Amino acid sequence: MEKFLNTFFISDFIVFLMSRKVVVLKSRSGLASYFTRDNVIEYELDSRQDFQKLLSRICRELNPQPSDRWFLGLPIKDFTLVNFSLPSAAADNLDEAVRYALMRHTSFDLEQAYINYRKTEQDERLDINATVIHGEAVSPFTEAAEVEGVVLHNIFPSLVYWSSLKGDGIYACLEQDYGEVLVRSGSRTVMQNWGRSRKNGLDDFLAESGRLLANVPKLPDTFFLRSEDFSYNYVQEKLDISPESTESLDWNGRQNNAIPGRNGGGYEINLLPRSFIKQQVIAGYLMYGGIIFFLVCLMVLPISKLAGQSRHLTKIERQIEGMSQETEELTTLRQESARMINRLETMAEMKNEYPSAVNILAELTEAVPETGWVQSLRMSGHEVTIEGEAESATSVLEAVENSPGFHEVEFRSSVSRSGNMERFTLVAKVK
Repeated sequence: MEKFLNTFFISDFIVFLMSRKVVVLKSRSGLASYFTRDNVIEYELDSRQDFQKLLSRICRELNPQPSDRWFLGLPIKDFTLVNFSLPSAAADNLDEAVRYALMRHTSFDLEQAYINYRKTEQDERLDINATVIHGEAVSPFTEAAEVEGVVLHNIFPSLVYWSSLKGDGIYACLEQDYGEVLVRSGSRTVMQNWGRSRKNGLDDFLAESGRLLANVPKLPDTFFLRSEDFSYNYVQEKLDISPESTESLDWNGRQNNAIPGRNGGGYEINLLPRSFIKQQVIAGYLMYGGIIFFLVCLMVLPISKLAGQSRHLTKIERQIEGMSQETEELTTLRQESARMINRLETMAEMKNEYPSAVNILAELTEAVPETGWVQSLRMSGHEVTIEGEAESATSVLEAVENSPGFHEVEFRSSVSRSGNMERFTLVAKVK
């Protein structure tokens, strides 16, 4: 049964990375979700540096297929969650306006970050709920996924994900050494706080969170808690809240139709190129269309035999043969999608490894003596060709060779003299 489902149905893996634990939620998508149950498996994690080894173990035990989808939930501390408003006129260039506004809320270069946001219009204003994460926080997980051959679709703050499923409420996720508190009201996050344990455990963090909750104008009536170490009464007392009802955030339970990003929540950050997403949508339609057609054929086949309608039976058999060709085309499309991802990642690596012309020019400016000047500079891979004039071409060669940015410096052609100046052509390798 498992092999049959792996052949025809895509699986969704939602991975929640906690302080000392990783929880994997495996569910079937589409029609298979009505015939199967979610699998929830917990793994111990000593540190994030061990995530690569743990992901390898997960793949060995759960046997994912290349077409399966992976989603990664991280603690709130890895993200910057920002709410702000823009005038409605900013809708014409909303991406630029959002990035400009986020510069006031982040301490790092947004060119090195992943961003997603959701907008709602109200009273000629655009309310923006933005989620930002630095690229350095994402790269260890994308690199691990690449090694294991899994496709990481998006990354998201776990507690925001759970609040989007449950609705308005006060949310707390607590471990012995780390805690998070969040308030969702009016379908958006209005307060969030996180902290690590100190000498008093999480008491100081809960007290600080309680002071923040006291500043929220109207707290929701429901309190959601995810913790194996703290009771409801203890946490409510420390937070100084009295909710009308309490619920547990349990990993178990069917979470199909609750894939991060499916409803455009704005909290999830997409890691896939748009072209790949479109290909997956088309491939999904083709796959489900073929499966439905196959099931219809199976239902019609016995009726045809009983009625003795051999002509209809022959037609159905031909259609089944054509469906096999569609399945082969779908497999080819998946393989092409995987190759496209590899090419995009290879191009990104080549771009990062290629020497910067600005840096080379700055290094050369520092190296060339004041008595010389450069007429032209040509780059080819990791080699540069420099043409210019100087009172002493040899002094220029020695200066460039002594520069930390170049090596293997030599004259390309013989030095010629023009008045008091010597014309030269140098070739050097960039380190």
